[in-house]
Amino acid sequence: FVSMAKLSELVKMAIGKDTKSGTNEQQKKLLASLSKIRLLVLDDLAFSPTKNDEGANFLFYLICERYNHKTSTEITSNISFLEWGKFFADDQVRTLAAVDRILHNCISVEISGDTYRPKEGTRHESGVPVFTKTEKVERKFISV
Repeated sequence: FVSMAKLSELVKMAIGKDTKSGTNEQQKKLLASLSKIRLLVLDDLAFSPTKNDEGANFLFYLICERYNHKTSTEITSNISFLEWGKFFADDQVRTLAAVDRILHNCISVEISGDTYRPKEGTRHESGVPVFTKTEKVERKFISV
C-alpha cells in the first residue's frame, strides 16, 4: 500500500538526488522496486506526483512497467478517467497510453454514496471518534 502523497514524496526525493548526481539511478531503483511488488495499491490518485513532467513521466513508467510485468495494481481515485490528463502533465498521448494499459484486463468499481468521517473533535467518552454522515462522495477503485 502506497498513498499517492507518499509516492509523491518518494519521487521528489529520487528526482532531487538524481539532479545532484546528474543521473537517473534513484528513479530507476524506485521504479524497479515498485514494479515488482505483486500487488501495489495506489491510494487517491488526486495526490499523484505529477505536478511536473518528471513526476508525470515516473507515474507513466510505473504504470507501463507494472503492465509489462503483469503485476496487479489497485488505484483509487475520485476523479473520472476523462480528467486524468492532469496526472500526466496534460500530455494527451501519455494519458491515453496509461489509461489504455490500466483498463486492459481490469476490473473497475464505482462507489457512490455518503461518506462517514469522524466529526471534528467529536469523541465518545471512551475516546473513540464519533462517525457521522457528511457529504456525498464518488470513488473509483481500479484493479488491474
